This record gives sequence, structure tokens and C-alpha cells, in this order.
Amino acid sequence: MNRKGISYQLSIYIVSATIIVVGVMVYLNYNFSKHILRQKIEESAVNQSNIVISRVTRYTATAQEISRNVAAQVLYYHKNGDLEMFLVNVLKNNPIINTIHVDLSPEYFKNTDLSYHACVEKQGVCCGSVAAGLRQQQFPQSVPEHGVWSGTFYCKCDSTQLLCSYTYPIYLPDSNVLCGIVSAEISVTMLDQIVSGIKIGDRGFSFVTDKDGTYITHPEKSWIKKRNLYKVPKSIYPEDISTLETRLNTKGFVLGASYPEMFNHEKAWFYLARIPTTQWIVAVVIPEKDLYKGLELIQNEIIIVSGFGILLIFVLVVLIFQRTLSPLVKITEAFQKFSFGDVSGERNKNEITALIESLEELQERYGEMLREQTQTRRDRRKMEKDLKSAREIQQTIIPSTFPAFPDRPEIDIYAFLSPAETIGGDLYDYFFVDKNHLLFAIGDVSGKGIPASLFMAVAHTLLKANANTLLAKEIVERINKGLSVRNANQHFLTLFVGVLDIETGVLNYCNAAHNHPYIIRADGSVSVLADTHGLPLGIYKNKPYVGNAVVLRKDDMIFLYTDGVIDACDKNGTHYTVDRLRDNLENLHDLTCREVIMKVAKSVKIFKGEVRQTDDISLMAIKYLKDHVEL
Repeated sequence: MNRKGISYQLSIYIVSATIIVVGVMVYLNYNFSKHILRQKIEESAVNQSNIVISRVTRYTATAQEISRNVAAQVLYYHKNGDLEMFLVNVLKNNPIINTIHVDLSPEYFKNTDLSYHACVEKQGVCCGSVAAGLRQQQFPQSVPEHGVWSGTFYCKCDSTQLLCSYTYPIYLPDSNVLCGIVSAEISVTMLDQIVSGIKIGDRGFSFVTDKDGTYITHPEKSWIKKRNLYKVPKSIYPEDISTLETRLNTKGFVLGASYPEMFNHEKAWFYLARIPTTQWIVAVVIPEKDLYKGLELIQNEIIIVSGFGILLIFVLVVLIFQRTLSPLVKITEAFQKFSFGDVSGERNKNEITALIESLEELQERYGEMLREQTQTRRDRRKMEKDLKSAREIQQTIIPSTFPAFPDRPEIDIYAFLSPAETIGGDLYDYFFVDKNHLLFAIGDVSGKGIPASLFMAVAHTLLKANANTLLAKEIVERINKGLSVRNANQHFLTLFVGVLDIETGVLNYCNAAHNHPYIIRADGSVSVLADTHGLPLGIYKNKPYVGNAVVLRKDDMIFLYTDGVIDACDKNGTHYTVDRLRDNLENLHDLTCREVIMKVAKSVKIFKGEVRQTDDISLMAIKYLKDHVEL
């Protein structure tokens, strides 16, 4: 087969494959976009309905609030003879209310005017009362404690005004005895104007029905009070209409398709949801064509661009394969140069042979790379083994045998360490300086991993070496000097050191910028040792430190921790915080040190869940069990 035939066939194969791939991609993109858009319909409808619900709720909730406020003050104003004036002022200050009624029970208010009302008329606000003998309706026996909305009705004075009333009970003071009711009427016609003013896309609209489905607002005004949501014909809603109310009451919302006559029975999506305050139903209707209009335009543009692209590919492929030998030579030279270096002078081998030799050379290099990777894995395993050994050594430095001092019943101690990596930079220790003085310390080295652990080991050695004094501040100053001389990498250490006199319960301590410990008293109260006596250690060699003292009494406990506890984060990025830690400690005063530590550690673990630990966590608790000796 000649070059022209190969060029032609390769061009046809490539272009055919391109057409198939592009066609499939366009098809999948269209269907995927349509699927995503359908998922967004509900979200869009929910957002639109929330706007309507928010405005209607604001309208109705205001009426409810006014009714409740009036109910709370009616008896006071009635007693002082100012009820009519009060109702007039309420109506003047709240234009949202069309009429407000107060009806008092004749059983508790004899020989008085019992029914008061204030309403909006064209000339302003009017107010009046009706004597007991002129009451036009029987006083209700009961009204729901939370109030009740009536159905809609037309105003007797103005048949164009559609109203709705909210009734709220009035109780006798300090009792649940019903002695009257307050009714506030709002204009549903005004509500219709509010709902109609909310624009939903190009042709979409929303309307409101009462809880039984009767339209109380609608763009088609002649349908108000004459049509019902649950009685639409099959031509509009082909599914079983009886399930609509069930789904709405069960789920609280309904999303579906219908064919409204307002759109000439064109398919549209609707979303129904109830309004919490009144149990009315908000309906949002959006034509499907409006939703997919942008998608159709984009799809047509993609098809046109793809057609031009395929045509351009076909032309370019034909031109490229007409010159197949030239690109092949260039590729061969590139492979040889990559494999053997500069071979521009060698022309005695054909391109196929040269490519084979180049690939063999690359294969040999690939084998060498695999051998290097194997060696790298071995080195990594060795390093992991060394880290494991370092962790074991670090664990031997930190005391972990409990009970710590079985022969000293005056003291209960428990501690816990969880490094963020294989080894960490937290440290704690406790030991008796002499027969009656217990030294304990907890610290946190800046950083994590091997450098922090080595710095921690140095700090621990210095702590042991300088524990020949009973003043915590002197121990801290000596450790600071030792670390400052050995701190080429500029690490620093926050450290709390305490020296507890077992006989007297006096705790002498020094806090070098460490987290404030808590004292859990025997009576359950929790206080914090909020004194900080200087900067972290290892920064300034001759920095002086001070100390404080506090007295522990029988069954008092001191709780110490590192910032890995309060900085622990959950999946939302929320920190554990000192407030949460203190709240937990307030309920743990009657537990042993081990129980306190385990409960706090479990609380942190549950809080962070599956989130990776990012900092070392150390906890230590010391409980003083000896009867206090007054000095």
C-alpha cells in the first residue's frame, strides 16, 4: 500500500474515531447537564417558595404577635376604662391589621360592655363596643392555647376585600381560665399583591391556598376562592390527585410536573410547601422550557463548534500524514538523543532499528530506576524501624507504670501521652525529690517528629539533673539556661513544674508559658492556675522566672495538659477549646486520676472523630489524698 493510501486510511480512522468520541461526549454532556439541572429544579423551587413563605410568614406572624400583645394587656386597659383608646392606637400603629376585636366573657364581666372592636374604614379608624344584650354570637367555650387562624371571608363592608382572622385566648390573671378572645383580621387581598409581586423567572408565578387547598391568592383573580388545589383535572395533573395531599402532609413539600392552563398546558414544574404559622400552602410554578432554555442554546453552540473542529481535524490529519516520514525521522532522532546522547553523525540505521535500540536503552534505564526504587523502599523500612526504636526509647524516658508510687497512699497519679507522629515533643515526669516532696512537670516542645523528640529528651535530662532544689522557679531557670546553650535549631519549650509538699499540701509551682492547669477541689469546684511566670524555655538564656504557691487539701486534684487537647479539631474545623475541657472537668471531682484522664481522652477522641491528630496530646492528673495540715 502506497503512502497516499496509508495517509488517507489513517485520516479516515482518526476522524471517524474523533466523530464518535465527540458525539458521545456531546450526548453525555447534554444528558448529564439535563440531569443536574433537574436536580437543581427542586433547589430553585425551594428558594423561590422560601421567599414567598418568608414574606407571607412575616405578614401573618405580625398579626399573631399583635394579637398576643393585645391579649396580654386587654384586662389592664378594660379595668381602667381605656380599652377603646388602646384598640384604636394598636390599629393606627399597625397598618397590617384591618380589624381587631376583643370579646369578653359575660360569665366574668357582668354589667359591662363586653365586645369591642376597631376597624379600618375609608375615613380612618373607628372603634365601638356592643353591650351584653346586643352580642351577635355566642362566646366560644374554648380557644387553642397557641391561637387559631380562621378560613378566608369577604369583608361585610367591602366585598372586594378578602380577609382572614387570627384568634387568640385571654385568660384570667395567674390561671388558665378563658375569659375572652382577641381576633385580628388581615387583608388577604393585600397578601395577594405581595405574592404576585415576587418575580419567578420569565413566566413563572406563585400563589397561596388555605390549608384545605382553596386558592386565596393567584395571578388569575377570578380563580380566588373558586378553585381548589386538590380538584384540578387530569389534563393539568395526570397523576392520582388524592396522593398529593398525603405526600404534602407526610414530607412537608411536593415536587412534581403539571400542565397548567395558564401555559396552554405546556409542561411545567411545581413545588408545594406549607407555611408554618397558618398551614397554608405555597405553590411555585415554572415552565420547563424556561428551565432548559439556556441548556438548549449551549448544546447547539457545542454541536456547531464540534462540527467545525472535526472538519479542521480532518484537514490537518491529511496534511500531517502526507509528510509521515519527516515526523518519523524527528521522533527517531529525539529518542536516540534521549537514549544515547548526540548521534547526529550516525545515519547508517533505519528509523525502526534506531527506535528499537533506543527503546532497549530506555528499558535498561527503567530497570535501573526500579532497582533504585527498591533500594529506596529498603531505606524507608530501615528508617521506619529506627523510628519505632526511637519511639520505644522515648517511651522508656516517660514514666508509664501505674500505680506510680504504690507505697505512697497520700498521692494518686496517672498520665497519658499520644504523639501525633511516631515520636513527639510532649513530655511529662514525676518523682520524689526527697521523702516529702513530689516534683512533677509537663511540657510541650515546638514542632513535632524527630527534632522535637530529641529536644524533649534534652529537656527531660535537664529536668532530672536540676531537681536538687525545692523551688520550681529555680528548676525552670536552670533548664532554660541548659536548653538555650543547646538550641541551634531555635526550638522552644513550654513547661509547668510543680513541687508538692506531701505533708502540708503546699504546691510550689512555676509556669513557663504552658497551658494553665486546673485544680478540681473535693467539693467539685474547678479553678485555674492562671499565673504565667515567663516566656517559653530555650529562647533567652538569662531570663529570670518567678513562682507561686497554692495549698491542696484532701481529695483535691490538679489536672495538667498540653495544647494538643484544646487544639483538637472536628471535621468542621471547630476546636475542642478550654471551655469544653473545663465543662468536662466540673463533673469529675469524685473520680480517680486514671478515670479522669481516660474520660478526657475519650471526650477528645469522640470530638475529633475520624479527623487526623495534628499535635501531640499529653494529660496528667495528681490527686492529694492526705488530710490537710494547717501551717
